[in-house]
Parts: sequence; C-alpha cells; structure tokens
Amino acid sequence: ATFCGKWRDDGSDLDWEFSNIVSTPEHLSRILCEPAVAPVAGDRLMMVMRGSSSARQTMSGVKFITVSHDQGRSWGAAVPLTYPDCSLVHSPSSLPNLFRSNKNGRVYVIANIRPDAVRHCDPRYPLCVAEVDLEYMWVKPETMVNIEDIQPRHTNMVRFSNWQRIEDRETGNPVIFLTESRADAILPGTDGEIRHDAYRYEIRLPDE
Repeated sequence: ATFCGKWRDDGSDLDWEFSNIVSTPEHLSRILCEPAVAPVAGDRLMMVMRGSSSARQTMSGVKFITVSHDQGRSWGAAVPLTYPDCSLVHSPSSLPNLFRSNKNGRVYVIANIRPDAVRHCDPRYPLCVAEVDLEYMWVKPETMVNIEDIQPRHTNMVRFSNWQRIEDRETGNPVIFLTESRADAILPGTDGEIRHDAYRYEIRLPDE
C-alpha cells in the first residue's frame, strides 16, 4: 500500500490518503514486501516487490509488479515480473529496486536474477540491472547486465543483496554500494573465511 499526502490550504499540515493493500494469492507467494516505486508516464506508477516462494507455493521465486494509474492512490493486482515471451524472471526472495533515470528517462530494475527456477531466499547471485519496457512493464532481456556474480573465492552461499543505490548528481549514473555476505555466516562453526567487504559500483547508462 502507499500513502498520498496533500498540504492543507493553510499549510498547517498534510492530509493523508491510504491506497488499497496489494496482495497476491498464497499459492503464488507467502509475502509481498520491500516495494520500490518509479514513475512511468503521466499518472502511471509502477511498483516492484519482493516475493517469497516456499514449499507451499506452486511456482518459482519471482518479483511481483503492480501498476497505478492515479499516482498511487490505487493499485492493480500483483502479477509476476516477466520477459516479453511471458516467461518468468526467476529471482530469490531478496531486495529489488526500481528507478527512473534522470539521465535518459528509462526505467530500470535491479535484482538478483537467476537463469532457472529458485525457492526461498537463495542463491542471491548474480546481482543484475535491466531496462523495463514502459508500455508492457516487462524486462528487456537484451539489456540485462550483471553488476556482480559469484567468483572462485566464493562459496555458493554468497549473497549480493545488502546494497543501496544513489544517483550521481554529476553523471546521472546509478551508484551502488554493496556489502558481500554469506547465508551461513550466522551459523556457529562455519568453515572458511567470512569477509564482509564493501564495494562501490557505478553503472554507466546510455545518454538517451
């Protein structure tokens, strides 16, 4: 759900309007959370959300999207994020991000995107960025680029999911600050070196 605020005529306070709650049938995902919203065109907004596919669900882990046609005052049904051929964008239960670039006006999604079906929260690699079609709200596969992927020094428990994005004011490029983590780091007696190094990535977007 979203809140829309409007200043009172005398400027004394804001009046808030609460949208409908976006949900999905339990057989598709047990939760929807960590939403990100981006303007698409006119009054249209697009929201992407983290889903979670467990043993009870009948489909792969995916990100879910919904669209508002009135600047977030109401939202449509949540549906899986797909490619143009309607195949699923497989993704574990992890943080997504959606943004409209001030550099070129295009909308992009950042997420852990897998080539095949996933369950639960892992694996959380690679971390990818891809452009979203503004009319049909699907991912353009030809634009997908890996920001980071598993390296020989990593175990298959590595996670590229603890990150934050900002936009560089001078270049207009998105900049990501990511801290590597491991899904098994909290378990006592975990073998191997556990390094939580932080990295900075700048994604050079096209000018137009």
